[in-house]
Amino acid sequence: AKYSWYLKKLIDIDPRYGLIWKDYAEISKQRKVAFYLLKQIGAGIFKGKNITNILLPVNIMIPISLMQLNLVAYQYLPAFGAKFLEKDPVEKLKHYLAFTIASLHILVEQRKPFNPIQGETYQGFIGDESIKVYAEQTGYEPPFSNIYIDRQWLTITGKHFKDTKTYPNSIRIKSLGEQKVVFKDEQHTEYIIQERPDMEIEGSLFGKRIVRCANVLTIIDKTNNLYAQARFNPEPQGFFEKLFSKTAATRADFFKGFITKNKELLKDTSRKAFYSKDMISYFEGQWLE
Repeated sequence: AKYSWYLKKLIDIDPRYGLIWKDYAEISKQRKVAFYLLKQIGAGIFKGKNITNILLPVNIMIPISLMQLNLVAYQYLPAFGAKFLEKDPVEKLKHYLAFTIASLHILVEQRKPFNPIQGETYQGFIGDESIKVYAEQTGYEPPFSNIYIDRQWLTITGKHFKDTKTYPNSIRIKSLGEQKVVFKDEQHTEYIIQERPDMEIEGSLFGKRIVRCANVLTIIDKTNNLYAQARFNPEPQGFFEKLFSKTAATRADFFKGFITKNKELLKDTSRKAFYSKDMISYFEGQWLE
């Protein structure tokens, strides 16, 4: 499926813009809250103010905590389980990249989750109860949680927290905190998820509500000295290009990336990185397809 069944009635996909949210009743409620925020934090709402700890009306909240929402991103683990048994380190890394990118569309929920209470815990399972998940809210400023996920093929541990900032008609959500993945193979292959893509939301006050991914996903294979990076919407069109162009030079949900043994290639943000002799593998695609 192109996207989760529960989102099909709420979104459209526009190759030029990205994911368009269509829950107009919810959008209307959220826009009314903008005036509420103006009373609380004034013009700071338009200057990149972090609103993670701002109190919001309960009627625009989703009835789960941020800690639970972070764990939702791992629900495709059962579908990729057998792929993680791959012995070739480059192919294994490709599979984990595919799993991570495939999970991005799950996190486009527009309602804000509740902030967990420090010390709050959560435990559950994914799929057939064979994948156990645990989380604890271990910090408040900023609000971050530690996770532990265990399955026969791998163990995932790490920290999750969101940095949510508002601008005149947009919101940018950065997913922060490193995660460690240890595969239960002969090498005990260890990954570090160093960077995750940002979620950009346009139309917070007026116009279409559009969701896009930006920035990069970086995964390091410490065992085999491999570095993978996916770059999202790497060559975006400007406003007028989108408005008048009949075809998009690059889809808004487009990403491309590479796997290399040269760590320095991660720092090269130019197109030259994709023509480097140090690149082992190249990949590209659309995260909404």
